[in-house]
Amino acid sequence: RTVSEDGSAVDEYDLLLNWDHGTRGHTQWYLFAVSGAEAGRTYRFNIINFCKAQSLYRQGMRPLVYSTRAAAEHGEGWRRGGERILYFENGVVKRSGGRGEHSTLSFVWRAGELDEEWVYFAY
Repeated sequence: RTVSEDGSAVDEYDLLLNWDHGTRGHTQWYLFAVSGAEAGRTYRFNIINFCKAQSLYRQGMRPLVYSTRAAAEHGEGWRRGGERILYFENGVVKRSGGRGEHSTLSFVWRAGELDEEWVYFAY
């Protein structure tokens, strides 16, 4: 969906994590990719089912970002990226038998000056 933030259009996506391998319902790690990001366009990603109430994202940590275009053209590897990062309990009750609520990681990423081939986000 497209929303307005600070007077500009932002494409917003809600994402759900699969449970971490070998656990009974924990969600902490993620890796997802975006293809065809338009130059200069702004995107907001909301990962809405983290299990932990606290996170280093609350203390300024940023997601890892890898761009295939930046790697090919400038030799760049993984780097920290994203802006307007929020991590908060979202009111959705955990159904895996755990107590408390799920948490959301929300961040904004802006595509560079050229259309992006593939961009990966991870933690």
